[in-house]
Amino acid sequence: MKTGLSASGLFALVFGVFFVFAGSANAAIVTFKADLKGSNFVPPNNLSGTGYLTATLNTASNVLTWHVSVFRLSGRHAGIAFHGPAAPNENAGSILSSGSLFAGSATLTDEQAANLIAGNWYAVIYTRSPRRSEIRGQVVRGR
Repeated sequence: MKTGLSASGLFALVFGVFFVFAGSANAAIVTFKADLKGSNFVPPNNLSGTGYLTATLNTASNVLTWHVSVFRLSGRHAGIAFHGPAAPNENAGSILSSGSLFAGSATLTDEQAANLIAGNWYAVIYTRSPRRSEIRGQVVRGR
């Protein structure tokens, strides 16, 4: 009895492994950032809070992961919401939100990921008392 791979079996194995790794090689981690402040709202507000968002999107899994730092908010933070699609001078509905302000993750649809990559999302930080939109920033690709 002969054991082992035939030439065609070996070719199929190598070919399959190549495509598994080639698919992984096409995945990318895209980085994003947003400068958060009241003057970014449409219309702007005069609140003194500021913040910074950093995020990554894994293009193979469409998992968005974010981290936020905030300063001088007028009240206790309530969370973050991502809105879009919208240009910096436009308003749009909420796409996803999280009560966990400082870090979070979510799986996006292909359409959501495309709008995010195109720069058509913005982030809003909300405060609890009174519940209001405090600071906003357009989510743009980082370097």
